[in-house]
Amino acid sequence: MSKKISTVLFLVICLTSVTSYSQDFERLSQKEFITPEDYKYAESEVLKCSEYLINKPSDLDTLNRLYAVLYIAKWMTGTPDHRIILNVSIMNLGKEYSDFQSIYVASLVKYTLDIKHADLSAIERSKAANNQLLMYCSNPENKISLPPGLKL
Repeated sequence: MSKKISTVLFLVICLTSVTSYSQDFERLSQKEFITPEDYKYAESEVLKCSEYLINKPSDLDTLNRLYAVLYIAKWMTGTPDHRIILNVSIMNLGKEYSDFQSIYVASLVKYTLDIKHADLSAIERSKAANNQLLMYCSNPENKISLPPGLKL
């Protein structure tokens, strides 16, 4: 009997954590940034969103992906602590391919906020993000549409 209760309790905890985690992206996308401290406080959540985008196939849970992208974009456009320079060529290549652009931006944010990469210059972060994007696109499991003109 206690084994059944333990199993049920474990399943409830797992389902609750999965459900609350997936709801977090919607909650995050509705957050407002008012003070510089708001942006600083959000950095760990922004990093989690970018890692989520980079580590999941592009066709998986598209609504959560959209919420994560919205949150990252809102943070990027106002953060006073970080200057994230987008590669115009890559952004133009992916104009009609939002998944492609999302992975590129998520990669840039990852290499900007991740402690392991804190000492990288803007150029080095851009190269690392480009490599991350190419690795993501080269994995057929990610099911991403490549813009015309991009060759792996």
